[in-house]
Amino acid sequence: MLNYATLKRLVKGKWWTKAQLRSGADGTVAFRGFLGDYRLTIRRDGKPAVVKQVSLVRGTANRFTITIP
Repeated sequence: MLNYATLKRLVKGKWWTKAQLRSGADGTVAFRGFLGDYRLTIRRDGKPAVVKQVSLVRGTANRFTITIP
């Protein structure tokens, strides 16, 4: 039986995807995550952050293009 502390550790630790990534020279970034909704915060060269919502869905390519002004 799971208690609250165990469940919280799984959700906020093992199942929670939190990463800081840098793009390659071509501007692309790749990551693996659980299916579901993600909030991406993109920062570039001291400009204001761009925040985008994406969803990883089973059976799709799960590729996104985000243009930063």
